[in-house]
Amino acid sequence: MGLSSIKKTVLKKIKPSIKEEERELKVAEEIITKLKNTLPKNYKVRLTGSVAKGTFLKNSADLDIFILVPTSVRKDKLFGIVENAAKKAFPKNKSEVKYAEHPYVRLEGFGRRVDLVPAYEITYIEERASAVDRSVLHTGYINGQIKEREKDEVRLLKQFLKMHDLYGAEIKVQGFSGYLCELLILEYGTFFNLLKDAEKWKFPFSIDLEKYYNSEEDVLKRFETKNITVVDPVDKNRDVSSIVSDEVLYRFMVVARSFLKKPSKKFFERRRFDSRKTKAYLKRHANLFSFSFNHPSIVDDILWGQLRKLGKRIVKYLSDLDFTILDYYLHSDGGKITILIESLERELPEKIPILGPKVSDGRNIELFKKAHKSAVLYLNKGRIVAIENRKKTTFENSVKEFFKKERNLPSYLSRNLRKGKLDKKIKKDVLEGYFFWRKVFRE
Repeated sequence: MGLSSIKKTVLKKIKPSIKEEERELKVAEEIITKLKNTLPKNYKVRLTGSVAKGTFLKNSADLDIFILVPTSVRKDKLFGIVENAAKKAFPKNKSEVKYAEHPYVRLEGFGRRVDLVPAYEITYIEERASAVDRSVLHTGYINGQIKEREKDEVRLLKQFLKMHDLYGAEIKVQGFSGYLCELLILEYGTFFNLLKDAEKWKFPFSIDLEKYYNSEEDVLKRFETKNITVVDPVDKNRDVSSIVSDEVLYRFMVVARSFLKKPSKKFFERRRFDSRKTKAYLKRHANLFSFSFNHPSIVDDILWGQLRKLGKRIVKYLSDLDFTILDYYLHSDGGKITILIESLERELPEKIPILGPKVSDGRNIELFKKAHKSAVLYLNKGRIVAIENRKKTTFENSVKEFFKKERNLPSYLSRNLRKGKLDKKIKKDVLEGYFFWRKVFRE
């Protein structure tokens, strides 16, 4: 199937119909009208996000509605304004408090996610008092720049990223945001052009649509870029791509290359895990271990920030013991959190070599010999080496030891972690998630 045929087939599945677009805008307008009736006349209510920009995917229209207040309003009053407006305008609808830089309200009962976000009304970025204040400017910029045909290119990119767990700016994913997708299409023109460039990206590099900086060197110096910098067209001091992890970027490059090598609509579909092949998958991998504990009651951004730190700390601890850690994976089902680790070794050898000083360093050789009196000593490439006996160390015991002795466990996780345990059998959904992530080179 050629690229144009793939594009046509995929868009048929992911592009909302005109009726769906009109329906979403109508729902948004009804919500906005009711909110306006509860607010002072100098407050404004605006639709932002993908629905406002016409880049949302079929059956995934979430409404981001901003209540804009004058900059004279105190910041600690913002949430109360939105909460009261929601209760007055929609007394029968359930609501939930969510958190970003400051709290906002998520309304239920509309058949879609509806977020009511407080922000300051600003015309210029210099007026902003919080990060969310940029959102209305983002919507205005995209609507003023994007061509109708480019909206479909954004949809293709979003779908492609979603199917490979690369979409979403939340800490859990550390992927591409919707706004970043739109800016990339403005830069490259088409989804396919982006993939052709992405498969051979050489870091660091930058994208500066508004040419705020005289050269790429100036951009890289300003942001101390390690990989990619996408300068925000409405705020020259912000990198839109800063949340995207190296792992996500590299995975995107690999999947882009795989697609271009053998184009298929399957890249825009969620791959299913074939449970019948579990044994075959396991044979391809080394030793898999999983540790599970109860899910703490904290917001996702804090949870996943602490989980990532924990994962890196465990890997370092095990690596320092001489285990060869191939990868790790974090999973949550809402009730339990699981850390899956793949190690080349199940058990470390009884003997451990300890590298000593060079033979020319007489004083330190004597000190080394005294420190390893019971060890077997030999020379290797001009250095003295001691072979010590090591207490047999299994992977399971090492993990247990880590959680037992580690004093600096993440604050929100420590209590639950100490009550956690190694799983006798790794759960299917954990394996599925891990194999999905690792399968990038077997497209």
